[in-house]
Amino acid sequence: MIENKLKELLTITIIVKLLFFLIIILAFFVLPFNIGNYRTNFVYPPDEQVNIFSVFKTWDGQHYLFLAEKGYPNEVTLSTAFYPLYPFIIRFVGFIFLGNTLVAGLFISNLCSILAIALFYLLVKKLYSDKIAFTASLFMISFITFFYTSLVYSEGLFIFLVIAFFYYFYEKKFYPCLLTTILIPLVRPSGILVILPLFVYLILDIRDVKKVKETKNYFLLLGFITGFLLYLCIMKYFAGSFFSGFVAQDLYIANNSIGNLFHPISWFQRNFLNIHYTFNGYTTSILNRIFFGFYLILLFFVYKYLDKTLFIYSLALGLIPALTGDFMSYIRYIFVVFPIFIVLSLKFQKNPYVIIIPSFMFQVLLLMAHALNYWVA
Repeated sequence: MIENKLKELLTITIIVKLLFFLIIILAFFVLPFNIGNYRTNFVYPPDEQVNIFSVFKTWDGQHYLFLAEKGYPNEVTLSTAFYPLYPFIIRFVGFIFLGNTLVAGLFISNLCSILAIALFYLLVKKLYSDKIAFTASLFMISFITFFYTSLVYSEGLFIFLVIAFFYYFYEKKFYPCLLTTILIPLVRPSGILVILPLFVYLILDIRDVKKVKETKNYFLLLGFITGFLLYLCIMKYFAGSFFSGFVAQDLYIANNSIGNLFHPISWFQRNFLNIHYTFNGYTTSILNRIFFGFYLILLFFVYKYLDKTLFIYSLALGLIPALTGDFMSYIRYIFVVFPIFIVLSLKFQKNPYVIIIPSFMFQVLLLMAHALNYWVA
């Protein structure tokens, strides 16, 4: 039986998601749609005119629907950069919705993110208390880019699988945990980074001679490696090369590259000194850099209050995407660093709504802008 707090939380989540859909529809009929951005970006189906459905499949959503229906093209294109699990599930679930991949994508994203909220609550409750868990979940729901979990984006699936991994790991449920380790690297590029907190945990386990070593956990490392190798094989089979996805990244202006990690001075100069700041441009966003600063502050408290596994996860999923690129979409990437919501709950337990309310209001503004095809993240 679902406890009352969790029922309340799920009710809030569903109401918020329904509100998102209402806001998107109202925005389409009341505010101007950015035709320029729509025409200069990838459109699927090709040459489709703007209609009410356009506001539900902007930007990345077009690529996911294309991959779900057509699969990976033989040559490297913008769509090749997107990982296969989410479009594959859209294609599979699409049969339930009579081939309507848009409805399937929206269904998957919303279902996964609702389940993610439930697991997040249970995870934090196990670590702390139901009160801390409830507030941390509200911080997640109110975060400025949470709305992406309601759209045809991989955020909902990714956050669900990652939280499921930690939840089953702490619950010592090996087989569902192993399944998540295989699937996570198939969702997005940062998925393989989730191996790092597990690796650190195992190292600490070896050093702690007083702890009984759980040998099964070493197979979880193989799960992540298997998932990543499976991704490479999928790209080889469908796109013609093991590295087609990485090559496709060069087609974007984000300048994402592991090589940037070895040139920190150039990275800093390019991102903070030799730059003409805009409020939220593709690679010149001051908003993304402000949130990077917030992330660094919260990272300190994650280190101070949470266990080392969650700290390493936060370090990897928040820092590496920033250091390997030009902060493009950073306010979206940071959403999956879920331990920051636990920290916020611990620090603002007495009056969490001083952050939750303005954050949610700002989220609504970004949602309307995104739906109307203005760049957000």
